[in-house]
Amino acid sequence: MSQKLRTYLSGPIEGAKDGGAGWRDAAKETAKKLTCVTILCPKTFNAQIDAENEGWRDKKSHTDEDYMRCIRRIIRRDISLLRSADICLVMWNKDAEKSVGTHSEMTDAFLSGKKVYLVTGGVKIDNLPAWVIGVTTKYFKSAHMALSAIHEEGNKLPTKKPDKINVNTGGQAVV
Repeated sequence: MSQKLRTYLSGPIEGAKDGGAGWRDAAKETAKKLTCVTILCPKTFNAQIDAENEGWRDKKSHTDEDYMRCIRRIIRRDISLLRSADICLVMWNKDAEKSVGTHSEMTDAFLSGKKVYLVTGGVKIDNLPAWVIGVTTKYFKSAHMALSAIHEEGNKLPTKKPDKINVNTGGQAVV
C-alpha cells in the first residue's frame, strides 16, 4: 500500500537570490529517492515562458502588454499546478516576506483543503506573520525533513492509479 503525493514547491522566486532555484533543485533530487513523492515545480514551467519571451521581466510595468501577458500566464499556470497537488510545501525565508505569490499560494492551498507544510528557512515560528501561521498545517526545519514526512504519509495510504496532471498552459497540455 502506498500512494504518490503530488507536492507543489511554493516559495519566493522574484527577488530571491537564485530565483528560488537552489532549494527547489535540492528538493527534486531528494524526491528522486522517495517513491511516494511527485514534485510539481513552478520554476520548470516559468523557465519556458522566460525562454519564449526574452527580457520580459525587465519590462516590469502594469502598462506593458508583454509583461502583463507573461505574468498572468505564470499566475494561471502556477495556480493550476498548485490545485493539482495534494500538498503545498513552502520555503519560508527572508525573501518570502516580500513574495506575494508565496502568500497567495499558501492561502489558495489552505482554502482548497490541502495540507500546507512550511520549511522555516531559519525564521523562528514566533516571527512568522499571523496569516502564515494560520494557514500552515506542519512546520519543518528543512525541505528534506518535510519530503521524508510526505513520503511516509504516502506509504500509509492505499494505492491508487496515478492521475495525469493537466496544467493550463495557454493551449498546451503539460503532463
